[in-house]
Amino acid sequence: MVRLFTDGVARAVGALLLVVVLCVSPVAGVTDVSAQQTGTVERVPDTQFVKATDSVSVWKNAPFPLRVNASASNGTVVENHMITVKGQGAEVRLNKQQLAAFNSDEEIQMSFESRYPITTRAFQNEEVQLLVAKAGPNASTTLQSTPRTSVNGALDSLMNANASGNVSYELVDLGELEKGAIEASYDLSEEGEARGPGQYTFFVVQDTEGEGFTVDNGSLAVDGEARVLGMDVALVQAAEASASVTTENATPGDEVTFDVNSTFTHSNASHAVVLYNESQYTSARTRIAVDGPLNGNVSANRVSVRSTLVGVNGTARVVGNASVAGVGLDNETVRGHTTFRGLADWIIEGANASDRSNGDEAAAPGRPDSPGNSGDAGRPDNPGNSGGAPMMGEQTYLDASGTLAVSTNGTGTVDVQTGEDWEEGTYRYVYIGQAKGQNNLSTTTGTVELGNATVENENESESER
Repeated sequence: MVRLFTDGVARAVGALLLVVVLCVSPVAGVTDVSAQQTGTVERVPDTQFVKATDSVSVWKNAPFPLRVNASASNGTVVENHMITVKGQGAEVRLNKQQLAAFNSDEEIQMSFESRYPITTRAFQNEEVQLLVAKAGPNASTTLQSTPRTSVNGALDSLMNANASGNVSYELVDLGELEKGAIEASYDLSEEGEARGPGQYTFFVVQDTEGEGFTVDNGSLAVDGEARVLGMDVALVQAAEASASVTTENATPGDEVTFDVNSTFTHSNASHAVVLYNESQYTSARTRIAVDGPLNGNVSANRVSVRSTLVGVNGTARVVGNASVAGVGLDNETVRGHTTFRGLADWIIEGANASDRSNGDEAAAPGRPDSPGNSGDAGRPDNPGNSGGAPMMGEQTYLDASGTLAVSTNGTGTVDVQTGEDWEEGTYRYVYIGQAKGQNNLSTTTGTVELGNATVENENESESER
């Protein structure tokens, strides 16, 4: 999101829904599912690996088997919508039912395992390690300079960042994969180069020649040859923020006012609040498809995105010169219906939005038999449709608005304009705060009832999730 939200208010639900973007976009890889689940376990052939560098190969299905358990986070957790990915084989669910901004003192739980229709059983008894790469929350230019359409693209970005000293690394032994699966955790409260708040990328790796990946004083190198079997990401905040709604009995068309506290004491802080129709978002479906073989980084013109979300219906406003997570914005206001002109760019970092016609990727005829749980794991619905793809639903604009403002300290007041044509019901807000020039994101979330008087802050109790 640069200058205006016109290249989307898509990025108002993108950059202002920053938790969503940072957690989803790096793992929106595409897959060639040729290793199906069968009763016979065979070793994964070398042809299933793609060269990311001269020394590192990546399994073609690596974007999917490793998943961080966002639902177990003590930080800010939001429900995601269903995202599926289709390459030259069966369609695969992204399996990110929730998205989280983790707290910097908690233990991130994750698992590497088979996720239909991809099986990891062929890696049984393989010795693996967890490679951890951490960049600061302001490192968007560091991690987005190379398109990350695939895991090799992400790895290439991180290797380049390593050369400039912008990313810290850690290597943790995990042991043997039992039936091709393993549970792992990463304790953020322990001492280490790659600890504390920031953007984390986790890789399950194995050495095939020499020592493979090595880490010395937070710097990464490869001795011999190594493989990457899985990847996922996590956003870690410096503190839990707070936000309260001061507008009483808000109805569609009202301006909703939030009193926010980033918890930071710096003299210049940016505050971002996005308010969106939760049921519209969580019941949506997005399908990412790639045309042609998966040989290294996949160019943007080979990727298409179809979604039931055509765009955003609301107001995106920037007050002052604000910056959150390395994304800088100036005074601007955009109102009305804005299409996701660059929806694929929302998912493919570094892609060129001008390569796509307005709204083509969002075209999605048909209607799902049942929306089901957002991002629900398991087999896609209607396997006979479009090579196993779930049917796309009726197109709609997401009722959502966002405001990014600056204050002279860590607290402030943020006004978000709702639409008169918005549906009544439950709307989720996500707040993100950051002090100028600091790697110190803080977040919180809650809900507002438009048309009723109920307000709920969901950061108070983990059981409410």
